[in-house]
Amino acid sequence: MKPEAPKKAIQGKRKPVYWWNEDIRKGKKVSLTRKRHVSRINRTNIPQDIKEAARTENKKERKKFKDLCLKSKKEKWNELIADLEEDIWGGAYKESVRDFPNNKSATTLKRN
Repeated sequence: MKPEAPKKAIQGKRKPVYWWNEDIRKGKKVSLTRKRHVSRINRTNIPQDIKEAARTENKKERKKFKDLCLKSKKEKWNELIADLEEDIWGGAYKESVRDFPNNKSATTLKRN
């Protein structure tokens, strides 16, 4: 078995989304592997029934990955709502305004 190559550091300043977790990472890896497999066998002279089986497996894995994402998003959304109920300026607020550009407040604007 070959050792895995070291993971490449994330380039740039982009943070991962708050709902991403290890199960989703693994699901994405499996889904992408299946997609590549289907793409490879479509270029070969393999019997049609084997190609159909691979496509069906790919669809199952894609659906499983999408379901994992939706489940995680719902769970994290409920956690954010609960956090917001406890502390309005806490983590939920910070997470919700994280992607907005830094707007200058009205007090720092100059009049003509």
